[in-house]
Amino acid sequence: MKLTPLFVALIASVGLSSQSALASQEHAAVDNAPTVASCSAPDWLIASGSLSPGTVVAGGKVSVETTVATGCPQTSGTAPTLGVLLADANGQPLGLFGEIPIALPSGARYSFTLTIPKSLPAGNYMIVLSADYRQVVKETNESNNVAAARLTVVSSAAEVAEAQAEQSSQLSTSGPVNYMDRSTMSSDIFMGAGVPEIKGMTVQEENTKVVEDLLKRHSAK
Repeated sequence: MKLTPLFVALIASVGLSSQSALASQEHAAVDNAPTVASCSAPDWLIASGSLSPGTVVAGGKVSVETTVATGCPQTSGTAPTLGVLLADANGQPLGLFGEIPIALPSGARYSFTLTIPKSLPAGNYMIVLSADYRQVVKETNESNNVAAARLTVVSSAAEVAEAQAEQSSQLSTSGPVNYMDRSTMSSDIFMGAGVPEIKGMTVQEENTKVVEDLLKRHSAK
């Protein structure tokens, strides 16, 4: 499913949330990107992302689109992965949907769907994305790898329709959109044997050209 357009910018140097950057227009955010010429080591982060719909019945599907990037290309070593997790409203991990290998040297935009477990009680949750999930890359900043979007699970389709009506000003073709915000949560809490696997992630697209074009545009300034 096609989501509303995402801003595609490397925002590590200023720590903007996706919502505030979106408000300042898609291409204006590029000016905040770190320069490739000044880099010394990779700094993998979630540059942008969205979740649609933001309200779903347990057992339903949501679509996620995200750009994972580094302003300083990683030209050697083990490629990092993007961890995709379900967490409660307080950020405590409930399960790991899976990991997506991140394209070297600079990342890519990814589109994928997640099936929400049928057994999940109604309530508020988060879909969490963690760049370099296994922490295999020595980065210039190890504390900016995590981003999250709010997810509300309801008991009936009628409640989904009600939520869509309330959020009608912010729609994609598949429903209301919740944007990924940079989180201060440590990636450490999402790793370990205590995080169970959740089946139901389907990767639909990997687009490296988005990041390549962004870096070319910025390096030409």
